Amino acid sequence: MAVLLIVPLVALSSCTAFASVPPDEAVRLAIAQQLTHTQQTLAQALGFESTPAPNFKIDNLTVKSREKLNPSDFSRSDIPSELYRVRGTFETALTAPALKAKAVVQQNSPFEIYLASEPQLQDSETTDKVQTWFLVNSLTKSLAKSLAK
Repeated sequence: MAVLLIVPLVALSSCTAFASVPPDEAVRLAIAQQLTHTQQTLAQALGFESTPAPNFKIDNLTVKSREKLNPSDFSRSDIPSELYRVRGTFETALTAPALKAKAVVQQNSPFEIYLASEPQLQDSETTDKVQTWFLVNSLTKSLAKSLAK
C-alpha cells in the first residue's frame, strides 16, 4: 500500500467564511515548495556540499482552473476527501547573486498541482477559523495518469 505524502503549506485564518477552493497564496506557496525541492535535488546531484537557499521570485500567478476531484473516482484508499487539481501559469525570476548575473525570467510557466484541505479548525486563542492546505506530492503522477483515462 502506498503511503500518502502530504506536506503542510499554510494555515490561513480569517473572520469571514473560507473559500471552498485553494486560495492563490496556498497555490503560490505550493509552487515555491516544488521549485525549492527541485533546486535542492539538482544541487545534491551536482555534488554541492551545502544546499543553496532558494533564489527565485514568483510573479504573475494565473490560476486557470481549480477542479475538485472526487475520491471515489480513484482506486486508491488514501485520497483526501477535499482534493483539488489546480492548473495555471506563473512567471519566475531566477537570480544568481554569487555570479552577479541578471535575473533570468521564465514567463508563462505552466503548472499542475494537487492541494488537499483539512476541515476548518477553531483557533483556541481567537474566534477565527483556520484552514490548512497541503501539497500532495506522492499522488501527482498517479492521479494525472488516472485522470487522463
